[in-house]
Parts: sequence; C-alpha cells; structure tokens
Amino acid sequence: MRSFGSYSRFSLLAFLAVGVMALPIACGKNLSNAVTAPAAQAAPTPNPNAGKFWFQTSAYSPFIARDGHSSVTFDNLMWVIGGETISTYALNDVWYSRDGVNWTAAVTDNSTPPSTQFTERLTHSSVVFNNQMWVIGGEGTGGYLNDVWSSPDGTIWTQVLNDTGSPGATQFSRRQGHASLVFNNEMWVIGGYGYSTGHTNDVWSSSDGVTWTQVLANNNSPGSTQFSQRNAQGCLVYNNQMWVIGGIYSNFYNDVWSSSDGKVWTKVLANTSTPGPNQFSQRYAFSAVVYDNLMWVIGGTNGTVDYNDVWYSSNGSTWTKAAADAAFSPRYNFTSLAFNNEMWVIAGTSLSYDNSDVWETP
Repeated sequence: MRSFGSYSRFSLLAFLAVGVMALPIACGKNLSNAVTAPAAQAAPTPNPNAGKFWFQTSAYSPFIARDGHSSVTFDNLMWVIGGETISTYALNDVWYSRDGVNWTAAVTDNSTPPSTQFTERLTHSSVVFNNQMWVIGGEGTGGYLNDVWSSPDGTIWTQVLNDTGSPGATQFSRRQGHASLVFNNEMWVIGGYGYSTGHTNDVWSSSDGVTWTQVLANNNSPGSTQFSQRNAQGCLVYNNQMWVIGGIYSNFYNDVWSSSDGKVWTKVLANTSTPGPNQFSQRYAFSAVVYDNLMWVIGGTNGTVDYNDVWYSSNGSTWTKAAADAAFSPRYNFTSLAFNNEMWVIAGTSLSYDNSDVWETP
C-alpha cells in the first residue's frame, strides 16, 4: 500500500471519520474573513495570464513518474529530488533542467547508496542556502528521518547531520510532510508528522544545518499565536515574513498564518469548511510558491477530491482564483517553482497514478 502523507490513500477516510468526531469543526458559518492581517501592502498588479494559461513542456520526462519529491531552483537550473513511485517506492535520484523539456540525471536512484548520496526518501524538504542545495528528513524505506544533507552541485552530497531516534535538544525529531524555507539567513523546519510526536506544530532554525534551535515547541493546545498541528502544509517567505498555509491533521485546513520571527504567529485567515469566493477550499499536499510578487496556492487534495485550481494573494487574507480548472490534471504531492520568469508544476499524483509531466505558465 503506497504512502499517502502519513496515511495510505485507502485508510485515510476511515482515519478522518474518527478524528473529525473528536474535534469540533465550524460548519454552516463562513469564517473566511481575515482575523488579523499584517500591515497593508500595495497590491501588486499580476500578469493577467499567470496561473490562468498553462502549457505542457514535457508530457513524459526522462525521470520516472513520481510524487512526494522536492524541487528547488539552483545554479540557474530546476531540480527534482527523490520522491516515490509505484514500482520502486522511495527514490534518491536527482535531476536538473534549464528548460523543463530536457532533463539530466545528476545522481541515479540507488537503494544502497555510497556515502556521497542520501538514502531513498519521499515527503522530505529541500532548500537552497549558502550556495548549496539541502535535503532534510522525510520518509525512507526504514521509517521517518531527521538527517540533513547538502550539495554544491547535486552530484556529491555531504551528510551534515545523522539520522537518530534520540536527537537531543539541538535536532528536530524524525518526521515527514514538514516544510522548510530560508528566512533571516537561517534554514527553518516547520511542522510535519513523526512516529513519536504525531502531527507537530514545532518550529526549528539553523544557520549551518548541524545545530538546530527550537524556536517554538510542539503544542496540541497552541492558543492564538501558534498554528495548529499539521503536515503537508504550504510554507513560503513573502513580504519579509514566513507563512504557513493549509495542511492536514484530523481535519483539513485552509487557514493562513504569518510570522516575522517564527515564535509568534498571526492568524491572517481562519480555517473554514465553507469558504467564500476569496478563499480556497480546505486541502493539503498542494504547492505554495512566490511568483510575480504574489503568493500562489496550486492544486492539492482533501482526500476525496483532487484539485487543479490556482489561487493568488498579495496579503494572505484575500485570495483570487486565477484558474478553476487548469490545463494540468488535478493532483497532489507535486512541486511548483518560480524559474526563468515563469511558474512551473512538476509531476505528482493525479487520478490515482503518478506523473512525470512538466507544465509552465507565463
């Protein structure tokens, strides 16, 4: 049975039926109004075609169809890192492209990798920091991980931090479905799901990938200044703030939170199962990306319905639908990038099968 975040696709609905009974959900009332928004910013003028018109650059890329991979823009190239596929489960290959059409393998998949290659994994995170690409945690063939790897070229990888079930005070616990970003000259790990912790809402930062500081502890009663526990959420940096968007626990989310320090978070948009016209529906395993001076939310799933809609916002509280039914198929566990003055959608799961397709929008 294939991994579906922290659940299998076939057991997810049964899990939710139990979990939702245990937690109250706001129903019959539109809570989509902004709760507390950051200081007003001049709204950028979006490209009228961005997110609306999509073009397929590659129907079948050389890399095997996959989901749960990561992607970054580095050294004027797009990169696809690891993930899972139906036939081989977890992967540790690395691919790059300068045009979305032609892809080259920097490292091929290897179930017994050398010391210069990270182990096979999915639902990990990747960032670009200090002129290197980084791979953080995820789910491997032997369980969840909390190791950290870096590379200046995508071919030779260095293990900066070992995987361990007893991480101590300066390393985050094993997890998958977390998010990572770069903010204030540090790398950040946010939320996720682990065997020992379950769903988390802790926040960690590091300036070197070796020593991590817990900025915010995991808390199942977070109060008004911390987002609730979740995984498969979207995270990004925009207008000098970190943002957490949507995700899943025993409920699906479409709330939006922001923070300037990772410790105190502001609820910009409340979670609601009945969103108005200016809020996307509850979802997880979608992509969140900054492009054209705007935040974007693309696709995802609620466990029953997979999406291919596209939304953008300049403030996190009011969202505009750029496309209700984009040209690419509905999907989740895919990646999106801003690269070469375009926005990209890469691979992922749609209609119960994995893809290796690549799409772009001007």
